Amino acid sequence: MRQRFFRMKGQANNLTAAELKAIEEHKYYLSQQRGTEVSIEEAIEDFVQHFAEDWRQEKLRRDNLEQRDEIEKHKYLRSMAEGRDIGRSSAAGNGAKNMRTSGVRNVNRWNETASRKSL
Repeated sequence: MRQRFFRMKGQANNLTAAELKAIEEHKYYLSQQRGTEVSIEEAIEDFVQHFAEDWRQEKLRRDNLEQRDEIEKHKYLRSMAEGRDIGRSSAAGNGAKNMRTSGVRNVNRWNETASRKSL
């Protein structure tokens, strides 16, 4: 994941793309609230002081849910291919490896299978 660096009061802040997007959104609402344009430095400082910890916890929760959903999709596809339930631990181990190499292909296969089942 790419990180961007900003200086705030003499110290560098490492921001991921997701954090920067959240800060830019925060900057917009902060500017609306104050009735004047807020600098990115002010937005970063306010975000870090008031929202960063909760935002990171919520992001982690959402990311974990997405990962669990991907593992379940992988488990379903592998179980269908092998004609048996492969189990969560096997799906999680193989799923993580496959998601790095062919995650998009697995999701596309899952979507095709799901659409065929609904017919």
